[in-house]
Amino acid sequence: MAIITTILPVFLLIALGWITIHNKLIDAQGLTACKTLVTHYVFPALLFMETAYTAPGEIIEPRWIAAFFIAMAIIWALSFFANKWFFKKDVKSSAILAMLCAFPNMGGMGIPFLLQLIGAAAIISVARANFVISLTLIPLTIVLLSFDANAKNSLIATIGAAMWLALKKPLFLAVFRHSKDPSFLITLR
Repeated sequence: MAIITTILPVFLLIALGWITIHNKLIDAQGLTACKTLVTHYVFPALLFMETAYTAPGEIIEPRWIAAFFIAMAIIWALSFFANKWFFKKDVKSSAILAMLCAFPNMGGMGIPFLLQLIGAAAIISVARANFVISLTLIPLTIVLLSFDANAKNSLIATIGAAMWLALKKPLFLAVFRHSKDPSFLITLR
């Protein structure tokens, strides 16, 4: 019963979203606004509120981060090379398919499920996972997507731009914003 009560609300929301789009209750502009609201405000705010009271040392746990990175990197690499050589996809297609296979839907599916199963501590795991993916696989994928042998940008400039793009995402910033000035926590309480 616990599994059903955990899974059912998430699937009901998915069904509601599908019905909304299928019946064209929201147009493309409304859909874009909803996506922006969730990815730029709702998830970062949720991560921020849970991590604001957590010591940075509890968020940055090297063994957990290393294990998660290795697992996701293996999935990414296997998917990339399978798409490249087995399915004969180009580099850009292989990179995006690898990212789709390796990057877990931490916000949309991970948070609701893990909150029900583990509790608020699950948000810290999502924050860590987002940190790892934002600094590694997202920039790698962006580099491969934007890499062009005829481009005037150097590889270092492309990597730097990809890292900057990943680091300025609200989901990433929400987790580590408080480590710059911990005194603001007093005003939150």
